Amino acid sequence: MARPKLDPEIKKARHQKAKREAEKLNKKLGSHAYTNAYATEWSKVVVYYEPPGQRKVRIRAPFPSVEFDAELLAAKQGRPLQVRPAKACSPEPRKAAAPDTWRWGCQDYFANDPTYREMSKRDKRNRKNVLESTWDEPHARYPHLRYGDCPLADFNGESVLILMKRKLKWKTVFDEITGEEREVQTNFSAANTRHKFISAVLSYLVQNHTRVVGGRNWARDIKPFKPENEEGHRTPSLEEIASFQEQFKLGSKERLLFDLAYYTTQRRADLPRLGRLVLEKDRNGNDRLSFVQHKLRNKKPVRAYVPLFPELRQSLEAAKEAGILGETLYLVHDKISPTQPDRPYAEGSLGNMMQDAIKKLTAKTGIKKSFSLHGLRKAGVCRLIMMGLSAHQIMAITGHRTPWEIDRYGRDYMRSVASEQGYQRYLTWRAQNEAVIEADIEFAESGAEVA
Repeated sequence: MARPKLDPEIKKARHQKAKREAEKLNKKLGSHAYTNAYATEWSKVVVYYEPPGQRKVRIRAPFPSVEFDAELLAAKQGRPLQVRPAKACSPEPRKAAAPDTWRWGCQDYFANDPTYREMSKRDKRNRKNVLESTWDEPHARYPHLRYGDCPLADFNGESVLILMKRKLKWKTVFDEITGEEREVQTNFSAANTRHKFISAVLSYLVQNHTRVVGGRNWARDIKPFKPENEEGHRTPSLEEIASFQEQFKLGSKERLLFDLAYYTTQRRADLPRLGRLVLEKDRNGNDRLSFVQHKLRNKKPVRAYVPLFPELRQSLEAAKEAGILGETLYLVHDKISPTQPDRPYAEGSLGNMMQDAIKKLTAKTGIKKSFSLHGLRKAGVCRLIMMGLSAHQIMAITGHRTPWEIDRYGRDYMRSVASEQGYQRYLTWRAQNEAVIEADIEFAESGAEVA
């Protein structure tokens, strides 16, 4: 996956941070003669034993640790003891799965399920990795066995729940209200992914090997965990959006990515495909982007119709003048020669580009919380709501299938905006009725004096 070139200022900040860490480590290494820590060009902290007149020796073990002391002693004695990672070797091939076991069921699903075989390579790889990770999990009642060798006759709802809980983790968080630290469970998304993929395999087995599983999908008896963050990706505020647009001027690649995500309200997977290939005219002669979205493209394809808003058109024209706009696609890698064809970004690269830009913005403006490309999609939905578009008009642009999704995207964000608008309406009403309010106050005061 190609990664955009790292911004020089971000690279410099990382190097400065590594230098500070090296200085702190040097203070701790003061008792070890000729042992010094340095910050490398790649912002890594390394430790060397540098006796005068001899060749320096790198100490690879972390400090402080028993391994560090042993490696340093060996270096002082002239017999460097450096533990190097073992050479990578091809893993031993797995033994053939026993019939009617969980691993056998998964392998049969990989080979014969029509839905799985129609997936993209990426989706196949993700699903296969998740399911294969369940094979090596120790069995709850028989720890010397693995779930991959568990007979399907014994693979039930309890097994599904145990495999889900194995993905949960604990972490310590700071409670801003009470000012205390507390532990919370996390990683519910990974647990629910296991539940979803296990359920798909069991559904396939019910249809094709009914007797083996008893004609029942045990995963359907287990409810997925509630998400740890029901709000999802954070929506940037209007001030943060204005700050980003002020920091990254029109004609920069970061600004082009930002404007495409914000004004088209499309998911990260759809941004690399936007360009002249999907540009068309609507019935009124206006330009718009029309394409089938990446998500659910093989099951329930949804076509999005995205108008080219004036702000987006201005950003595209500035990008064209700066020479960063592709011939057929909007977001492309820099070209070595004018005749080179467009090379689109991978969606992961776009996410990296946005995060690098936000880190630079945070360093200069002091924004405390980061946001993602999907957060810009949510902010774009809120922008359409504030423009007065109906839910179905917004759905045609964003590709959502139900008005409930539009409400969920804009609910919390619009509460803040609605509060501001309500207060402004109050101020307007007060200014228009100032004379009446003052008369009521004088009447109340005069009545109090008479009493």
